[in-house]
Amino acid sequence: MNAKRFFHLSVGVLCLTLAFAVGRMTAEGPTPVAASIIDPSACGIVGWDYDGHMIDENGTAWGANQYGWFTVEYQTPPVPVSQIKFWAHNIFLTVDNEYWHYFDHGTGWISYGVWPGGPSPAEKTTWSKLKSEFK
Repeated sequence: MNAKRFFHLSVGVLCLTLAFAVGRMTAEGPTPVAASIIDPSACGIVGWDYDGHMIDENGTAWGANQYGWFTVEYQTPPVPVSQIKFWAHNIFLTVDNEYWHYFDHGTGWISYGVWPGGPSPAEKTTWSKLKSEFK
């Protein structure tokens, strides 16, 4: 009788472990947000780069040093901030997927046009579909 109870308890623990493992593999959390996106309602800053330059909601680029804040005229983007989807160090992408890059050697902001790629087609698969493919 004790062996039967132990067997049932072991099967129960195994089922719980499998349910946890399957749930962990299929769980989806929130999409990670790029590090250069900030909620502008909190402070008015909408992005920053690795040099510490920030862009405010008016499109002005700012920097800071030991003396305080200063505007960084050369880094002010040539498009409205509302059109910027992502901004990283000297690079940004607009909502229309236009790629811009800033060069320090006097050329300034250069548009490379619309990014030629698109979203990668991805399809969720199920165990039933996998099993039917390998029958």
